[in-house]
Amino acid sequence: MSTAYTPTPSRQTLPPYSESEWDRLTATCRAIVDESYATHREALTATVRGKTPTVDEWTGDNLAWLLSRLGPVGTPGVADHLGCSLNAVQKRGGIPAASAALFPHLATVLAYRLLFGVYSGIVPDGIDDLTVEDIDWAGDSTVLLSYIKGRTAAESVNLPRRAGRLLEQWLAHSQLLRSHVPPETARQLWLGVTRPGCAGIFSGPIHRNAVKAWTLQRGLTGDDGKALKIHRGRIRTTHLAMRDRRVWNGQGRATIDPNHSPQVEGDHYLTATTPSQQQAMEALVEDAQHDLLQRAHPPTLVTDEDVAALARHGPKGKPCPARPWVCLLCPLAVFAPRHAANLLRLKAFFSRQWQLMPSAQFMAVFGPYSQRIVQVLDRFDPAVLTEAARDIGDHDDELPLRPEERTR
Repeated sequence: MSTAYTPTPSRQTLPPYSESEWDRLTATCRAIVDESYATHREALTATVRGKTPTVDEWTGDNLAWLLSRLGPVGTPGVADHLGCSLNAVQKRGGIPAASAALFPHLATVLAYRLLFGVYSGIVPDGIDDLTVEDIDWAGDSTVLLSYIKGRTAAESVNLPRRAGRLLEQWLAHSQLLRSHVPPETARQLWLGVTRPGCAGIFSGPIHRNAVKAWTLQRGLTGDDGKALKIHRGRIRTTHLAMRDRRVWNGQGRATIDPNHSPQVEGDHYLTATTPSQQQAMEALVEDAQHDLLQRAHPPTLVTDEDVAALARHGPKGKPCPARPWVCLLCPLAVFAPRHAANLLRLKAFFSRQWQLMPSAQFMAVFGPYSQRIVQVLDRFDPAVLTEAARDIGDHDDELPLRPEERTR
């Protein structure tokens, strides 16, 4: 009988990257992706200005115009089309720079794929085999991605916002190249030219030797000063380990891996901690203590007189003089999913106050509001809360506080 989760593997799990290594890897990939996409957009603009080139009218705009129509044919293909020699094309600078701007090559594709792993945490074999058909655009900001996990079966995940935006950018970046390859190749999500100015096309997995060379070319180092060893399984482990309290809301089992037992998750992700992960665990313990003590106090009752007083807040045409949390008890207040981020900011404020104040004092001042905000947030979809939590910084500047109300 098969199990619903993956048993503990016999091989040793690689530890997560340190925070400094993670930051360097992410920054390097992000810089390559942003620069190459900006160059690509400039090249597309050049194709509009260009026209049919000749050897005598050899301009960057004209070359971009030609390559956008011929595809990544390489220098021989351009020479054949113009009816001139290879030497004539090479004397005018050749085509590598223009080709690299229009068609993503190996180094650029690799940066996109690594960054996608950093943002999404999807297993490496799942990323390798993605096709365009695996992407389901479920709305303006929601992307549902289906993939195959090598040791289980088909899975799907709602991509984090950053991963979804990166995927949109990649599809735009690769659109021109995709239009020049056979349909079966075009359906592969990851494809590129093997090097700038050549006609070779690749798709699918990238050999580890190419990854090693990419790392050396960019001078990407680990904390030991040596070339950083990139292991994409380790990227997934680090993605999970780097989750802090900003995204640890709602269903904990839904935020890690449903194919793992609690023991495997603990061995792989909770014991391989980083400083930020340790901070997140401590915050979870503090929140749990808060909840237990809060439940020990009797619920706060709001009288009819209190309700009437709350309803008089906010004269028409004037800013409401009430503190931000007072609206939680207002009978006229309506809380929609778009308010989730502000509610989470307010909940974080209550947590900070709880750490500073004696429990009795906290319950007297903030108790009714702290209890109410939990009731309101419990009505929201956990996915809405998870998405909203990405923009929460957990600091006082997020709320209009008076000096005496600040916690830091």
